[in-house]
Amino acid sequence: MTVFMVVLPILLILIFFSLFLAVSKGIKLKKNFWTAKRISIVTIGYIGLGLIAFIYLTFTNNNDDYKVLTSEEIEQLMKDEIEFNNFFSQKHGDKFNEKYLVDEWSMELSSDEVTFERESEDTYGSVFVLIDWRNDEASNEIYAKTYQIPYVYEGIDLTKELTKDQFEFTGDKLIVKKPPVQQFTFNSISPKMEMLEMNVQMPSASDDILNNAAVGSTFLYLNVPSHVTIIDEGELRFYP
Repeated sequence: MTVFMVVLPILLILIFFSLFLAVSKGIKLKKNFWTAKRISIVTIGYIGLGLIAFIYLTFTNNNDDYKVLTSEEIEQLMKDEIEFNNFFSQKHGDKFNEKYLVDEWSMELSSDEVTFERESEDTYGSVFVLIDWRNDEASNEIYAKTYQIPYVYEGIDLTKELTKDQFEFTGDKLIVKKPPVQQFTFNSISPKMEMLEMNVQMPSASDDILNNAAVGSTFLYLNVPSHVTIIDEGELRFYP
């Protein structure tokens, strides 16, 4: 049914185009073929077909678990990510926006050393670790806060699928795990008859950014006893 809804408008456009070519080449049609009534019927039928497709996809939609963001929401996300990066570079993890706090956890070390590793270079530039030292000689426990800027593509929030089980702590090692390889399929309807528009405007750079934004940075804020040694094999710390 979905394929039918997609193919039929294309067939109608081809029919209109064929008729246009026929007229332009001088092929005679029945006199007064395109009457006002027939034009109205074709136009209403085309619009009605679009409404039927919209209603069908609305009630058969299985993408309810994914939020679709507006351009304004995406723009705000990008501003918030810039703010996170600024606080990160200034080592002010205490100023991170709590709206993006997704997890709080802790790691109990068996020694006074912890190793940072990453399973894949794919996470370089998307996972950032900031250390806040504390004076606590009697403890080998590290407190962690995970902040997540959403992953957005074509306005769809894919965060929960792409950030599952990002970290693993085992044997005094903090490991950033390899992102999962996944495929997503979504239905999309554009309420415009772009092929029939005479004046087509190229999208601006800002439109392209907002429509295809793929932000999504993970900030790991760690509170670590000052006597603990960090061995950063995964190069997770941009600022010691």
